[in-house]
Amino acid sequence: MHSRRTGPSPVRLPLPGARPEIRDGRLTLEFKTLNGGRDVEWSIGLSSARLDVHANFELEVNIEPDLDPRVELMNTDGPLTRLSCDRGLPEPASNATRLPPARP
Repeated sequence: MHSRRTGPSPVRLPLPGARPEIRDGRLTLEFKTLNGGRDVEWSIGLSSARLDVHANFELEVNIEPDLDPRVELMNTDGPLTRLSCDRGLPEPASNATRLPPARP
């Protein structure tokens, strides 16, 4: 995450083992730790998007000692729904094979 409050140094919120799913033209990522310190729901469709992030540094630093205390800046305080998202594949390296576009 980049914001005015983070300055030039981005904040990372690792989601180990998270697996995005593509189903019915929708990309969804749900991640929750057992202790409740990290809870992320992200859903992107053709005409809508939703993001809900809750991060608690004090709960998670015991599990991940290198966690940036600024992760709490990412909290959305409930779902954000007035979002605009562009979906796409990253540009391949010059020696990589180009993949066809993802189907919605």
